[in-house]
Amino acid sequence: MNLSTKKHRLKDIAEVERARKGQIYPTGTVYVQVSATRGQLHILKEPGEIEGKYATIIPKIRVYPLYFLIALERAMPRFLARYQTTINIQMENFEHFEIELHEDYETQMEIAEIMRQCDRVCENEEKIIEALKSSKKIALGTMFV
Repeated sequence: MNLSTKKHRLKDIAEVERARKGQIYPTGTVYVQVSATRGQLHILKEPGEIEGKYATIIPKIRVYPLYFLIALERAMPRFLARYQTTINIQMENFEHFEIELHEDYETQMEIAEIMRQCDRVCENEEKIIEALKSSKKIALGTMFV
């Protein structure tokens, strides 16, 4: 695994634009809410349309899609702290968005897989917690009958 990284300006490595009604965006397109936002990022798992309240980010370089999303999520808080002036993100401010990427595609895939496994573990733990809460509620409900 090659862990060397390089910092990029987002506009140099990706097409960033406001989503257009009726346009079909390709799988792997990352989109960020720019209207009334906290910087929520999403990724298209299959080709589709994106609402106008989002900006689309389509990489121009070879980058593993899930890794790209993770890298954007990592960089978003710093970007918002510096360039978000209202509840909206101004499109021209994406000119200042910087992102750090691992250069090796195989490393990107490994990092994305590790994060996917962590997400699965967290989801399973949340299910266990919800089941325990439900059991507790039932037990408490029958305790005082």
